[in-house]
Amino acid sequence: MNKDQDIFSFVALADRPCHKKELSKLENLIGVVNSLQPSFLLHVGGNATASLAKSEKRLYKIHSFFHRFHCPVIFTPGEREWVDAKDPFACLELARTLFHHVSKDFSETLLNFSRQAARNDNQKLVENVRWVHGHVLFLTLHTVGSNNNLGRGKAFNTDFTHRNKANLSWLDAGFSLALEQNLKGIVICTHADLWSSQGNNSGNGYLQTLQRIRHWIKQFSGSVLVVHGERDSLLIDQPLTVSPHRTRTIENMLRIGVPGGMGQGVAIGVDVRLPGLFSVHMLSSANTPLYPNIRRSAERTRQLGFPFVERPAPYVHSG
Repeated sequence: MNKDQDIFSFVALADRPCHKKELSKLENLIGVVNSLQPSFLLHVGGNATASLAKSEKRLYKIHSFFHRFHCPVIFTPGEREWVDAKDPFACLELARTLFHHVSKDFSETLLNFSRQAARNDNQKLVENVRWVHGHVLFLTLHTVGSNNNLGRGKAFNTDFTHRNKANLSWLDAGFSLALEQNLKGIVICTHADLWSSQGNNSGNGYLQTLQRIRHWIKQFSGSVLVVHGERDSLLIDQPLTVSPHRTRTIENMLRIGVPGGMGQGVAIGVDVRLPGLFSVHMLSSANTPLYPNIRRSAERTRQLGFPFVERPAPYVHSG
């Protein structure tokens, strides 16, 4: 392992606003993120309102914002990029073309991605990627809100079946790699809050994903972090239990729900020399207050034993 990567940080953003009055906060947040010099940035989707998700102009605008960060940017889509659009599957293909072109881009070259699209059975899922940094495996899963599309009509059910199967396979491959290489941690990045749905008449669209994570985490002694969107405010907890019908928490798993809108984000420090691996730092753009629910999340984070800092100084990072 490269000793320069023993300590590093990354930033997670989600559900960015697309209204003009919010863009100045996003501008400020870009400056805050660049000043921290993180190793990379994870964006877990949710970039437009339903009326804008169908707009090519809007997706191109989002793409241009990503290029203003000074670090590699990894993006996994949510429902606002495509599900909520009038022509959802056309928007999905556009998002894949813009953010996950098959040729090597800046982020892919620096981080040495592996893409699930390289596997013969999942050639469309260019958005599911993985890479190892600092003895920690990072992987993205394409999940969306509204029960992950399950039970929303024939076309969406077909999408769910294909994407869910691919996601489970990608989790299997990721955990297997982490065990094989004796890695210290795994970070799973996805849009949907996997714990948010009780399902519908067709079932729970996140249940199999949670079952697969639970299966593998029992075999993995390192730390596991799930980072997701679909949050108005910061959420940090340990929601995974040893079985669906028991309350005992799986202690080596942490989840961070990234706050969207209003110029907010999360910086996550990683120190592979420490048992807990992860520290959590709230980011906000200039003149954006930290609301009481964020302070409550900060206190809960400290209770769980994970450091929390409201405004971090530039963090030690790998070049």
